Amino acid sequence: TPDSGYEVISAQKAKYNEWTQLTILFSDLPQDFDLTDLDKIEIKNEMGGVYYYDDIEVIRDNRVYQSFEWGIEPGGYWAWGTDSSVEFCYDSEYVFEGNVSLKLISNEINSGVGFQSEHNTKCHNGNQEWWRVDLNPQINDHLSFWVYALPYNGFDNNLAVEFFDNDNHETNCHTVWTEETVKYGKWTQIIIPFSELPSSLDLENINRLQFKMYWPGTYYIDSVKACGDVPSFNRNALKNRELNWNSVIANIQYRIEESSLSTPDSWSTCYLGNELTYPLNNIIPRNYRIRTEEVSDSTNILPFKLNWSELIVSYPKELLINKMKLVQEKILEWTEIPSADTYEVQTSYSPFNNWELFYEGMYTSIPLNHHDKPWYRIRALKNDGSEISDWCPAQSTKNDFIRACGTKLR
Repeated sequence: TPDSGYEVISAQKAKYNEWTQLTILFSDLPQDFDLTDLDKIEIKNEMGGVYYYDDIEVIRDNRVYQSFEWGIEPGGYWAWGTDSSVEFCYDSEYVFEGNVSLKLISNEINSGVGFQSEHNTKCHNGNQEWWRVDLNPQINDHLSFWVYALPYNGFDNNLAVEFFDNDNHETNCHTVWTEETVKYGKWTQIIIPFSELPSSLDLENINRLQFKMYWPGTYYIDSVKACGDVPSFNRNALKNRELNWNSVIANIQYRIEESSLSTPDSWSTCYLGNELTYPLNNIIPRNYRIRTEEVSDSTNILPFKLNWSELIVSYPKELLINKMKLVQEKILEWTEIPSADTYEVQTSYSPFNNWELFYEGMYTSIPLNHHDKPWYRIRALKNDGSEISDWCPAQSTKNDFIRACGTKLR
């Protein structure tokens, strides 16, 4: 009512002497609370002192189940299995996001860990109750989390997620073994689509999640959240030298980032806009990933950003020398790479060493003289040489042959 209102206690605590972003979920409010006719908001602090408030906004974001940044109350996390244990980890090497992850030491097969949500309240029968979590399936369509695995056997492994709700699966959990394997010694993102879960599981009233590891070892878990639809690339579009993806939400923009295969973690933005295609002009193999974002402007300084898609690798058109022309007509021709600016041609008496510059410039055909060296190789350059392809396979002006002993090739 306008006189009494409804009080919600934040799951997080404001940190002393620094800015802290606190979140109140709408699922913490009663179903009859009219968010379209809000009169006012009052903020009450438990302790006396000086408090500063800024940027109070309504935003759409992923539903964070557990980031481990805020700590978990005693009884809110547990491990099972002989001599297995669980603790918080602050080592940056084993933290995917933020400053803290959860560490499980498993010494028995099928050991595991469970934990409550950091937003572990949902309004039920007019009261905030612990162990009731709304994963907001009307907006979110999958569970995402990251695992760093160090199993004792040194192999990549699957794991199981156990879903408990407060209804049909309160004691009889629904278990999902992941199709994606958790890679040994590196962070791996695991995604469980809600479409693969049974309708009997109440995603609006989750009690807890548990993670079961078949093989003993040490495991780090981080950034567990329910997420909205993530755009996915159409792999068939690669043959047309373009990226093409599905539209997931209206009135948003798409950000595409790229990285080279040699430095896969060094991402840079190559596209930001609302189109559904992006032409490819790379001359070296590159990784690409995409995500959706709200537009950030003066009226929306805290836009939501969904998760990154799975990456896709684009390989450029292969650069090859026309062997037939080289041998029969003594003309040096090669595959034209549309996005290349210039080409560098080297020549030598041997395919193994002592290469010298023969030609540098735009695409062309080069007639050869009888006194020219027999071996050639070519590479493409772009953006004043800041992007350089690998050398193509070296070719000779002479006919190649295979030396055989008898009639069998070995």
